Amino acid sequence: YYKESQEYHNKFIKLVDEISKLINEANQKHKEYLELKQKADEYHRKAVEMRSKIINIRKERKERYEAAMRLIESTNIKARALLDEDELDKIMNENIEKLKKEGKISIGL
Repeated sequence: YYKESQEYHNKFIKLVDEISKLINEANQKHKEYLELKQKADEYHRKAVEMRSKIINIRKERKERYEAAMRLIESTNIKARALLDEDELDKIMNENIEKLKKEGKISIGL
């Protein structure tokens, strides 16, 4: 009876040792996982920050582009207005009168 009991005890000890090794291995793998997860979280944070910067740069560029387009459009509208003969004569006469009043030009009469 003692011999049989000793065999079961030895088998039990082997199983306990094996379980202990598996637990240690699992703990090591879990530690590695946590380290990798921390790295991944850091990379993700940096990527989100970079994305935010890119979005802001694009927004700024778009605003500058739209402002330039508005300026070009308003200049084109003014240029088209000058192409109208009546409008051109009116602007020229206004400028001549302004220069006469300021004494910058005089017409010999």
